[in-house]
Amino acid sequence: MFINASHEIGPIEHRAGKGINAPIRIEDGCWIGANVTIMPGVTIAKGCIIGAGTLVTEDTEENGIYVGIPARLIRKL
Repeated sequence: MFINASHEIGPIEHRAGKGINAPIRIEDGCWIGANVTIMPGVTIAKGCIIGAGTLVTEDTEENGIYVGIPARLIRKL
C-alpha cells in the first residue's frame, strides 16, 4: 500500500488538519513484500528489501533489509 497523501491532526473543532501530499520514490533493485505500507514523502533507497507487513515512515539507506512497525534496519547487504 502506497500512501502519498495524509493530514495533520487538528483541534477538536476540526480534527482533520492541514493536508499533506508528498511523492513516494522507490529506487532500482528493491523488493517490497506483501502488505507493506509506505507513507508520504518516503524514499526506498536502491537495493532495499522491505519485509512483509512493514510500515515505512522514513527514508531507507541503500542495500538494507527493513522489517517491523515502524520499519527498522536489521541488516546491510
